[in-house]
Amino acid sequence: MGLLSDAAQKWNELCRKEYCITVARRGKKEDIVLKFRPVDFYHLAGMQYASDVDFKLSRNEYYGEKLMKLLNNDEFPKENAIEKSINWKKINGRLNAICLMNEILDNDFEIFLFDPLKVQGYCRIDAKYVIKDKRSGAIFFLFLSKTDDNCYFCRSAFEMEEKDYTLNQLKMKLLSIDCRILPE
Repeated sequence: MGLLSDAAQKWNELCRKEYCITVARRGKKEDIVLKFRPVDFYHLAGMQYASDVDFKLSRNEYYGEKLMKLLNNDEFPKENAIEKSINWKKINGRLNAICLMNEILDNDFEIFLFDPLKVQGYCRIDAKYVIKDKRSGAIFFLFLSKTDDNCYFCRSAFEMEEKDYTLNQLKMKLLSIDCRILPE
């Protein structure tokens, strides 16, 4: 198995969990109910950066939830071919973030209100919160956005390369975090 399959397996585990993160700033408290959806894996895994890789599939065969089904059934051809992408470093950072996401959320992390206009340089990430985790010399960012049902999902996740996305952002006080296993 390769890193893509490992990340898919970790994502499947996360899809069976829900995190309730309580944060506060200046006397205002908010509960962030974080859910994980199979449809989000494609983007989080960085498959959009692997357009130079021929997986011997049509693009619509591995887009969205279909990708998870292929990876879970060991039907994804040339799974390690993704490592040949010219964007492998970027993809690798995303896959590592997915693999460590459970540990990141189960340990101490910092959470910030996120404003892309305050990021040094150009930023297209549309998220309400950013989580920063420092692990064994590496720094990972998880960006959270709100869904239509007032829950949150992970919009993006990756390893820090040059830019710290928490600089100039408003730090929230982390009051509590609770993980709940969802019924099957």
